[in-house]
Amino acid sequence: MSIKRIYIIAFVLAGMILTGCLPIRLRTANENYQQFAYAEAIRDFEWVLQKKKVPEAIPLLADCYRQTGNSVKAEYWYKKAVKLPDANQQWKLFLAEALMKNEKYDEARKTFSEYLELNRNDQRAIRLMTACDSLQLFFRDTTLFTLQMM
Repeated sequence: MSIKRIYIIAFVLAGMILTGCLPIRLRTANENYQQFAYAEAIRDFEWVLQKKKVPEAIPLLADCYRQTGNSVKAEYWYKKAVKLPDANQQWKLFLAEALMKNEKYDEARKTFSEYLELNRNDQRAIRLMTACDSLQLFFRDTTLFTLQMM
């Protein structure tokens, strides 16, 4: 048997093994997610999504990052999730919140607005969208003011 043939067989076997591991890893990720073990679920969802695009894993991974406070990664994955054909409107709200946490207020305001087109009575979203405007006031140039000691 030639070396080339051995490499081909090894490559095919490795592919079969990885393909066989994918459903197991996805099931483990889902179990971890359901048990609120988000850090472990992140590891497994990331692994699965590196191997194959599994649409149902994308919003779950985004939610894991949201639950663990990683707004940068949550933003990245929610941007992918809202583009899925069966996207949940709630994901757009979570994306807007992540954008807001990442100080992308204009983009957050736009995303809140899109969310509110379909969910007009969501008071939380209305307040958060309004806050996008007021937050910028807190970061005005403080050199415009002088303090005096009395």
